[in-house]
Amino acid sequence: MAHLRSRIISRFLPLSSATLELLQTLEEELGLHEIGDLISRDPVMAAEVIRIANSPLFRRAREVDDVHQATVVLGSAVVRRLAIRLGLERSLCVPELEELFPSVWQHSVGTAEIARCLAGGLGLARNLGYTAGLLHDLGVLGLAAAEPEKYYRVRTAANLPTFDLAAWERAEFGVDNHRVRGWMATAWDLPTELSRAMIHRPSAVADDSYQNVVTAASRVAAAYGFNLFGREALDDKQILADHRLADLVHDLPEMFELETAVTA
Repeated sequence: MAHLRSRIISRFLPLSSATLELLQTLEEELGLHEIGDLISRDPVMAAEVIRIANSPLFRRAREVDDVHQATVVLGSAVVRRLAIRLGLERSLCVPELEELFPSVWQHSVGTAEIARCLAGGLGLARNLGYTAGLLHDLGVLGLAAAEPEKYYRVRTAANLPTFDLAAWERAEFGVDNHRVRGWMATAWDLPTELSRAMIHRPSAVADDSYQNVVTAASRVAAAYGFNLFGREALDDKQILADHRLADLVHDLPEMFELETAVTA
């Protein structure tokens, strides 16, 4: 097991210092200038933020050519989420995941955006809900990166009506993606609150509100068509009712459409 853990962790690129600081300050209020300075330390991240600020979505009269200007255009909340997503994606999108990454990451981003909306509606911190949702599939990516050919068989198994992902992983690898999330959280030295929010077995009763939000968000993301392995979408109305979140459903489409457009 220790060998598998080491192999999984070694497959991913280290997080940049800017990404690590963004993750470590999730529960802190950062001003526009602070966020701009932080992103400026990562040239690749800064260039992507500037590109998005110049996209037709924002229709600027003058071109944005500085990350601080881009931060003003996008707003502190959006640019912070965008920078976190860009930093994590760069570390997680490794060659071993070329085939599987697009669909898994789409589910991760969908889960993150919905978790952000649900967290806000329940009076919880949106940044923490978003980031925990974004890392929800970290264990899946870890196992797939460690043994790509073996893990890719999941796409066939996932079509079975009684398919249970965690059970399949334990049978194939002796460990499931929930435990692997914990390994990665420790390896990356993620904040305690974030680690607790992202490490939860869906079949268990959560003792943390963020765990409930992320679990619900993952299922709603699938219902909206952002399926982990291209499986058939679930009944979104039933999911919302199950999690007592039906009162938030009318807010989701508009917010999700905007945030997805910004981060696409």
